[in-house]
Amino acid sequence: VVATPTNVVAGYPGGKLVALDLDDGKLTWEVTVSLPRGSTELERVADVAGLPVIDEGRICAVAFQGKAACFDIQGGNTVWTRDISSATGMAIDKTNIYIADDQDNVHSLDRASGSSRWKQDQLLRRKLTAPVVVDGKVVVGDSLGYLHVLAKDDGAIIGRHSVDGSAVYAMVPVGTGLLVQTAGGTLAFSRF
Repeated sequence: VVATPTNVVAGYPGGKLVALDLDDGKLTWEVTVSLPRGSTELERVADVAGLPVIDEGRICAVAFQGKAACFDIQGGNTVWTRDISSATGMAIDKTNIYIADDQDNVHSLDRASGSSRWKQDQLLRRKLTAPVVVDGKVVVGDSLGYLHVLAKDDGAIIGRHSVDGSAVYAMVPVGTGLLVQTAGGTLAFSRF
């Protein structure tokens, strides 16, 4: 869940985003990030991935096999949607939203309109983590234990760092660095 000044917002299976009032827990609004589609149960998976992100009066989320979308925090009205599927989530900075899609492309979208700024397609089949913004750069981890550092202006790969050869599980920005946890049990701090 993510807390706003008046609500707690959570993503659910089936592509739903729900806001509950902080004072009494009553439903404030419920919106659909993405509708399930397809003929089999597997094709119909459209779960909200990762934590929603807060953006100055808006809340944004992305769904697996679905869309990325931003909504007004007060009423849940749709601000914009884009057809991008992700199983990991999104990150945000002052100007952009960053998403690693389920094909391992990294996208930068204008946070106000959802329009595409750039797409990095050189990390295919690496099973990327959700992006993290740290020290003015975009960082994604992969299943081989690498951190890929991207320029936030154009998505160019400007650096790579190996942690321990096992999948990167979690990344948390700490100041101008990044705390990284891997499947091999390593907890490392990387500075960019």
